[in-house]
Amino acid sequence: MRYANAVVAGVVGGAIGAAVWAAVGYYTGYEVGWIAWGIGGLVGVAVRLVSNPGTDPMTGQTLPENPRVPGVIAAVIAIAAVVAGKYAVIHVTLPEAMNEELNDEVLISYLADDVAYERSEAGEPVDWPEGVDPDYAYQESDYPTEVWREATERWNGMSQSERESMRGLILASYDENLSGMGTQAQLSSFNLFDLLWFALAGWTAFKIGSSGAEA
Repeated sequence: MRYANAVVAGVVGGAIGAAVWAAVGYYTGYEVGWIAWGIGGLVGVAVRLVSNPGTDPMTGQTLPENPRVPGVIAAVIAIAAVVAGKYAVIHVTLPEAMNEELNDEVLISYLADDVAYERSEAGEPVDWPEGVDPDYAYQESDYPTEVWREATERWNGMSQSERESMRGLILASYDENLSGMGTQAQLSSFNLFDLLWFALAGWTAFKIGSSGAEA
């Protein structure tokens, strides 16, 4: 309980920093790495301000403080906040990005997949263009002419509400897939620059949180 206030203050500061990271990422479309430095500083200051040596319950005397402990607390929280901020950026920007990518041609490709599947199930030959992997087909040139023609006819026969409903279902599936990603898949979105931001945030938080004590 000795450093409970430090943990609480650090978490609050980290949450604010992560929110700023996510907001900047959402409105700019970019991750601004130097914000990690600010997150580390914010968490370090928050932890340092509320850290205190504590009092011995038996004697009432002030206990000596190891200045590295608040620093370590701040560093761990800062790194966690940067990870949370990056994760939030992915989740707030992906739906909008996916929505922009879902133009008419991409939506028709989903219908074309259905047409190709139905023909295959019926025993009809589906002659895919040379070099095209059906699993990665998404534009008109990737599909057999007759398959795309039938898919386009289905698309033209749909009402606007039916098209929007289809778009919504596809976006929902994207979101479901993202939410269901395992730890390994999430980690794959990180790169070497992210490690730099983590180190920068952690070190800054440690130095401020420990009031400059030597590591």
